[in-house]
Amino acid sequence: MSDRPIFILGVHKSGTSLLRSLLDGHPDLHTIPIETHFPWCLGLPSQYPRRQARGVHPIPYSTMAERMRSVVEEYQRGGDPRADAYLPGRFNMSAFDSHMGSHMPAARSIAEQFTHYRDAIRSSLTGSSVAIGLRSVEKSVDNVEHAAWLLKQFPGARFVFILRNPYANLHSFGRFTTSQGRFPSLVQPLRTIELGFHFADLYRSTMPEVHIVRYEDLLTAPHPTMTAIAHHLDLPWHDTLLRPTALGESWGGNSGTGKAMEHIDPA
Repeated sequence: MSDRPIFILGVHKSGTSLLRSLLDGHPDLHTIPIETHFPWCLGLPSQYPRRQARGVHPIPYSTMAERMRSVVEEYQRGGDPRADAYLPGRFNMSAFDSHMGSHMPAARSIAEQFTHYRDAIRSSLTGSSVAIGLRSVEKSVDNVEHAAWLLKQFPGARFVFILRNPYANLHSFGRFTTSQGRFPSLVQPLRTIELGFHFADLYRSTMPEVHIVRYEDLLTAPHPTMTAIAHHLDLPWHDTLLRPTALGESWGGNSGTGKAMEHIDPA
């Protein structure tokens, strides 16, 4: 695996899935199509409302492996089509188990554990391995508060933190919740948004490896915004950076409205 992975940071409904989809087609990258929740799998503590945990790190290997499998199984079941990725029945769980069983026990570092987890996901989806030299792209909501820890594990890592207007973010939270037939409570979304801005301010002043971008700029000025992101990530420009895809196929978005996104306007 390349020692320069890319981690997308951001809270729910802030544009992280869109950003991942715009990086998906770049020939120098391998974009993991699901949220791996890697910090949670390893037992790191979390303040994030939907992943709150005191944390016990390091956790037993068996617990870590069970958590990783549970993440993939959740996507295998499908769930909500408006979630960050909708891939029901797409995973070969036997292939996932086989790869994990053959490689994970020999991992000598957290970076190697991440690599084997990534490769097991790839194998279960495509039956193939990740091409040598490709940089990995991963996005999980857990990453928001663990950028410094991730950088310690991957000293060459780069991060993109996407922020959204809090009112619009809150509205999107509510719309997503009501689309599931539930009454939207404001407590968890407000805490989530607060946590996101707290860490964005922290990283802005302490971690030059983190590039902060506004969701609104990604929509209204995608070309200069993606150009700046590519520069920060040390990526050569490629026109696929303006075409949202998932697993190489056109990506229609995960809006709470249920409407598909056809493209992102480069103008």
